Amino acid sequence: MATLTHQRTNVSTWTKLYTETGKLPQSKVGCNTCSNYTTLFGDNLIKRVARFGTIKLLLETFKCRFCLSDTKPDGVQRAVIVDRKPRKKRTDTKVAREEALMVTVSSMKHTYRTTTVDLVKNASECAVTTKGSCFHPNLYLDNGRFCNGCALFDNCACAIKKLKR
Repeated sequence: MATLTHQRTNVSTWTKLYTETGKLPQSKVGCNTCSNYTTLFGDNLIKRVARFGTIKLLLETFKCRFCLSDTKPDGVQRAVIVDRKPRKKRTDTKVAREEALMVTVSSMKHTYRTTTVDLVKNASECAVTTKGSCFHPNLYLDNGRFCNGCALFDNCACAIKKLKR
């Protein structure tokens, strides 16, 4: 990689190469006030050249981000752009629909009751509940895929039911 002094002394060769190929000999350009390098290539390089005017001015007067922020006076802020679209106001029909929906949802919460069934005592309900899957898979897996210790074993209708002998 060329050093910063190499870039400053060979500005004419750098500009000649840029005009011929559209690229610089290296992707990093050195700051003229400090020794930091900034990567410039592709669209970033094209935009910087357009901002500075020519590639020669860019190479001779380039400053890195840190040096630019040090030269700004205190208290200077970026301009705030306030060009927003106004918010849409809610129509009365939409508000009425939402309120009606809330009333419906709140009334639905109390329309059904749950009943507690003791599966150990009710054999038919236990068979219906355990027909598709095991009711206690934790016991089944902990016992090495056997149903030892399961209270529902007598009334269970699960296909994987077995006892270890």
